[in-house]
Amino acid sequence: METEALFKFLPKVAQIRRDANMIIATYFTKFLLFFLGISLAFRSVASIYRIIDLWYMIGKAYPDIIWGIIKWCGLSVIVVYFLGDFWRGAFIRGFRAVAVGYIIFYFLTVVGPIGAKRGIRKRQMLS
Repeated sequence: METEALFKFLPKVAQIRRDANMIIATYFTKFLLFFLGISLAFRSVASIYRIIDLWYMIGKAYPDIIWGIIKWCGLSVIVVYFLGDFWRGAFIRGFRAVAVGYIIFYFLTVVGPIGAKRGIRKRQMLS
């Protein structure tokens, strides 16, 4: 009688283990997609900043600049397009985290309190 109960219980244990492994794999994949979103967001911002960085030689460097923007921003769009609805959210959250963080950092350092202090120091040094 105990053996029959054990054999009825074992498939449930195997199912629970499979479910747990699936949950771990799902969260790990979402974790990787989140950091892929962060990485591609930084690369996209960096490719756009190449315009400013290479402005002194824009006549020669514009094909590389345009190609970089198309490559990194286009790769981000392609990843979003081909990810399923279930996986897309993790990637977009990573991309959005960089965008929101970048905007907050910009306002704090250029427009906000840190930028205001820096502007006062510049004016004091000029006078």
